[in-house]
Amino acid sequence: MALTQIIDRANRKPNALFLPTKYTEESALHGYMSSVPYATYKAAGVMSKYDITKFARKTPFRYFNEEDTTQTRANQVGTALRVLIFDEPNFEQKYMLLDEIEDRRKPEFKQAAKAIGADNVFVAKETRSMRGMKEAILANDESRAALEIDGPTLATCFYKHADTGVLLRAKFDKITEKEGFIIKPVKSVSRLDMPSLIFNASYHIEAAMCVDGHKSITGMELDAVKFIFVEDTFPYQVAVVYLDDISIEIGRRTYSAALAEYKEALDNKESINNNEPSFMSGLPEWAMRDYEDIVI
Repeated sequence: MALTQIIDRANRKPNALFLPTKYTEESALHGYMSSVPYATYKAAGVMSKYDITKFARKTPFRYFNEEDTTQTRANQVGTALRVLIFDEPNFEQKYMLLDEIEDRRKPEFKQAAKAIGADNVFVAKETRSMRGMKEAILANDESRAALEIDGPTLATCFYKHADTGVLLRAKFDKITEKEGFIIKPVKSVSRLDMPSLIFNASYHIEAAMCVDGHKSITGMELDAVKFIFVEDTFPYQVAVVYLDDISIEIGRRTYSAALAEYKEALDNKESINNNEPSFMSGLPEWAMRDYEDIVI
């Protein structure tokens, strides 16, 4: 189905609020939920935007056989930032900010890491960034107004992909009556950089999954999924961005195509092998520019 125009989602009528349920060990992964451990949905084979993008960029053999990587430090800072904004009492119990320690090799960091885990301990540069990003988000008129509206925070929606039946998850940092919000620390919020950022980080896929997940669970469409981008260095500039319908549809088609290949690989385990057929390759295009006489 061709999309002939860009529709502004931000001005549609509000939808009813959908409250998430808190996860317990007896819970089935379905609908909006909170406090779901990473190990739980990983063991259940739930696919996220990260997993789908990773599968699309690798061969099935590599995807299913390489070791699971841990979160990058930037991801850990982003996760802690969300808790700092939405659940400060829990933040103080879970994390430790070493404002006076600049080096992770210092004894103070090692001692704290031994007590609560290195992933949960942050040194001075990281704590400055975290606090600066929080203050900037709350100082921005639009992001502050969105976060002050009543609604669930730190919620994950679990839903089955309609065509493949694969269980998926999409995370929201905040859901209001009309919109979903996702906080993303980034290097630049320049309008010129934004299209490449959205494509390279697969945020069009993430937006599509959020829209589709919400509709699958509630039967209603979100008016918009808005990304609250915040630069992770001073002066911590903020930009609130939502995608046009064409970009979201491209994200939807991209993740659906990847899931079809993923499901096919699961259904045909013999295809997950290290027998990639031989193929022809050559020099990159830029390396051939000085040889126009032999390049057809």
